Amino acid sequence: MKKVFFLFLLVFAIAVSCKTKKAASGYVPPVKADVEQTEVVADDAVVSDLPITVKTEEVSVVDTEDQSHDGFAFYVIAGSFSKIENAAKQKMQLIDKGFTPVLLKGENGFIRVAVGHSNIESEARRNVLSIRANYPEHNDVWLLKKK
Repeated sequence: MKKVFFLFLLVFAIAVSCKTKKAASGYVPPVKADVEQTEVVADDAVVSDLPITVKTEEVSVVDTEDQSHDGFAFYVIAGSFSKIENAAKQKMQLIDKGFTPVLLKGENGFIRVAVGHSNIESEARRNVLSIRANYPEHNDVWLLKKK
């Protein structure tokens, strides 16, 4: 009888000691404030003052792409990804915005999403500046020079 009593007491003590304490949550729901929304317009002078990053790399058009985009010396890059799925997702988002993006595979294995291409560097630089001015969310586009 003592064994059963001590066994019951042990099980009860274990069950009680493992109980978690419920404390009040620190989460406070946000209060909606009346905020006036204003449209931000990018200033051409500010956009053109940003340096244009240029990287030189050997790239090739991804197999599923149109190979007519392969022979250019300069590409305007909007994104760089290690996984093809992420690059394809950004490509679809850019198509929805009116771009005609192309996926390029770099020598380091990254998939580049190109939104412009040219054989003339000054034309490619103008394309970068135009995208930065018209699409502020893509102000980080850069120039890739093909080896």
